[in-house]
This record gives sequence, C-alpha cells and structure tokens, in this order.
Amino acid sequence: MFRTTPDNLRSHLRDDLNVEQDALVWLHSGLKGLGLVKGGAETVTNAFSNALSQGALVIPTFSYSWNKGEIYLPESTECPDMGGYAKLAWKDPRFKRSLNPNFSVAVMDNTINKCVEDSLISKSTSRSCFGNGSVFSEIQQLTSSGIPAYIMLLGGAHDDVVFRSTFLHMIEERVGVPYRYVKGFPDPEGKGEEVYQYVRFLSEVEFFTQNKVRPPTHYDFPIEEKYHLMGEDMKADGLIRYSKFGYSQTRLVPIFPFLSWLESKLRQDTEYLLK
Repeated sequence: MFRTTPDNLRSHLRDDLNVEQDALVWLHSGLKGLGLVKGGAETVTNAFSNALSQGALVIPTFSYSWNKGEIYLPESTECPDMGGYAKLAWKDPRFKRSLNPNFSVAVMDNTINKCVEDSLISKSTSRSCFGNGSVFSEIQQLTSSGIPAYIMLLGGAHDDVVFRSTFLHMIEERVGVPYRYVKGFPDPEGKGEEVYQYVRFLSEVEFFTQNKVRPPTHYDFPIEEKYHLMGEDMKADGLIRYSKFGYSQTRLVPIFPFLSWLESKLRQDTEYLLK
C-alpha cells in the first residue's frame, strides 16, 4: 500500500510539481487517493507548511449555512461536503477561517507580512461569495501582483472530470452568464444582513420570475455546468500540470493565467460551460 508522509508529499510538491516556497496554493484534497496517511490530515498540513515555508495554503471550508437558513460560526460550523482533508484540517490552529457564511475558507499563512491572511480573513470578504471583494477576487488581486498561485487537486479530488473549481463562478459573475443571477441570502438571526451569491437557475419558473421572459428552449433545469470541453481545452492549451502521487494524478493549474483564459472563453461564448 502507498504511504503518504510529510517527506514524500513535500518532495512531490517541490520536485514533481515545482511549487515555489512562496506560492499561494488553493487546495482541493481527498484522502482516499493518498493511501495510508499516518497522522491523518496533520501529515498533509505539515507537508504543505514545509513546502510553502514563505507562502500560504488556502482550503475551502464551505458550509452553505445561510443558504440553509442556519447560523454560521467560523470557530465551530462544520464543512462536511469539502472532502476528507478540509473537513478535518481547518481545525488545526495554524489555520484561520474567514467569515463568509456560505463560502468560507481557511488560511495557513507563512508569508512574512501575512498578506494572504489579511486579504482573505477580513470582514470585507464576508458579503459577496464570488463578486468584487470575495475571497476569489482577492486571490486574483494577489496573483496579479506577482505572487505565484495555483489551484491544486490532490488525492483524488474532483476526479470525475479533468478539472473544476469554484473559481469558475467568479468569472461567470464577472462576465454575466445568462444561466445564473445574483441572489441575496438573509442572516438567519434577522439582523438585516445578507450574503450575495451568484446562483444557477433551478427551474423554468425561477428563470421567468427573474428575467420576465421564458428561458431558451435548450436549457435543462436545474442548470448544471459541464466541464468536459473546458478540461480538454485546458489540456490542449497547456494549462494543467500533471504528476502522479499515491493512487491518483495531482493536477496543478496556475490561477492568474487560468482565470484570464476562462474569461476570454466566456466572453466569446457565454454558454461555454454548458457544452
């Protein structure tokens, strides 16, 4: 059986994938593809902490709390849908968790000036899920300033497709795709606050209510993006770096080039991700 250790995972990150020690890594990770992980989630965190000795690790801890009408508490609300690693790792005291009640993230920041933590853990990221001021737009701002940054799929994460990531929705909102819209979700305590999320249409009635016109006849509800074409195009354009580790292929995508590439695709065809 394959055994994941802090040493071989650190070597995978630095030697196989050439991740810089000052990089920002947005990590989607399963545990099933890592084989036997002695020490569990802490072993994975230790490897990243070492490999990113001057960088930062960001993991999604989405709880969808206000979507469900539930109170969100960053210190205790669980994120059971985020995969084997994230649902455990965010409780490590090296991470700090953001305040967005639907799409929170946890950040382990080893940068000298804590620039990633300062950008993502501020209250300003708590009211938009994918728009300006969201953690996704803040990360894009950080990468545009020259910080090397990647989306990484490790340990069998999202192995149903070549690639997918929540960053897609930020670009969909920026372009204004016709199959999603901005919806406010009120706080469950009735304090008058809302979080704004770019949601997909779930029904023909919802589409008509929002747009006052009937939807295109080729729309199937609920709307579901399809990622096959995108994955094949990304491979053709050299946007994915592959390296085997354990029982799966790690996929590494540079954030800034990918987001620029996807925005170009969607501006040419706003329904690109439905094909």
